[in-house]
Amino acid sequence: MDNQENIPQTNQQISENKGNRQVWYLLIIILVLAVASVFLYRGLKNKPTINEGPAYSVFVNDENLPLYFENKDKKLSPDVLPPEEFKTRFEADLVTARQYIIDEEAKEAGNEYQGYMGVANILRSLGQYEEAEQAYFDMIEKFPDDELIYHNLGVLYEDMHQYLEAAKAYSTSIAKKPEELIAYMKLADLYVKYSSQPDKAKEVYLKALEATNNNPEILKAFASYLETVEKNLPEALLYWQEVLKANPDNQAVKERVEELENKTN
Repeated sequence: MDNQENIPQTNQQISENKGNRQVWYLLIIILVLAVASVFLYRGLKNKPTINEGPAYSVFVNDENLPLYFENKDKKLSPDVLPPEEFKTRFEADLVTARQYIIDEEAKEAGNEYQGYMGVANILRSLGQYEEAEQAYFDMIEKFPDDELIYHNLGVLYEDMHQYLEAAKAYSTSIAKKPEELIAYMKLADLYVKYSSQPDKAKEVYLKALEATNNNPEILKAFASYLETVEKNLPEALLYWQEVLKANPDNQAVKERVEELENKTN
């Protein structure tokens, strides 16, 4: 009995032991693959996408914008590309703009801003939307407080049917320079055309009037909005009258005021 442990194993026992080892090996492999999958998933989950890159992190944080805007299928180029003669001219201008950047960067006190803006705008004109987007991002890294970059980026996003991103870009342009006119009008127009609540445009116009001390161009745009979108002729008349006070010799505005006076009386 004491020597029983030294009895050679039978073929069946050897086969069973081998099968047990194979099961253990299989379990270990499955465990290793499971752990690797977890780390791979975390890595992919945390990998920044284009919408989480450094350029997007400098947009104003307006949590309400996603309630009103959404992005459509992204357009990567316009429906109609520029004619060949324009394309050739744009490509030559692109070479010139890039050389301008090189020349200005070589100077001790160079200013390559115009070159960078030229590159981004020309790429957009050529219909190379993603390349233009990246060019604007490159500008933001160098000139983070320049409102025009965000405005132009907003225009690009409208072309790409990325309306939420366009709203973010216009809002950031306004935040960078609250007295600037065009971004307000572009944002208001975006609300009218592409948002779930077009009446929010009125808030944008009122904010613009306050920030720009009743700028005549904003007054005119707001009066037109009240007349054509809200169909609020009495209120539109009040703002057209304000436009006329700022531009008393403008014949077209005079006629607009007279016509609305006749309609509202």
